[in-house]
Amino acid sequence: ELERRLQLAAWPDGGRESFFVKTSMRSPKDAAKLKDIPGEAPHERLSRQVRALCICSGADAVELLCASRRVAEDIGHFVRYRVDSSERLNVVLRHWDEGVAGAVEWRCFIFGGQLTAISQYHCYNILPSV
Repeated sequence: ELERRLQLAAWPDGGRESFFVKTSMRSPKDAAKLKDIPGEAPHERLSRQVRALCICSGADAVELLCASRRVAEDIGHFVRYRVDSSERLNVVLRHWDEGVAGAVEWRCFIFGGQLTAISQYHCYNILPSV
């Protein structure tokens, strides 16, 4: 049922647009299937990991979500600890943006409605482009 609903929501005409899928909590980035490339720089591997999350169908989305331990943990915590039964766990589809996909993950910190800091998620990897 989820696969069908995602397919209809994102690809109603049978198009081949690309999307990034996540839950309202986290992405299934631990489910990205990557071949090991000897000598590959860490930032290149991270970039490939992000690109491996590009999906083109409801089946691709469900496969990533189901293969992710992060998503399974989040669902378990959501079911166990949610306070109000009206709270919802959502599946989010964002249009794939190659400009974003080539970047590495960043964390932004907001205080009082203002951006106060930006931090590289994988802080021990050197990014030559930065």
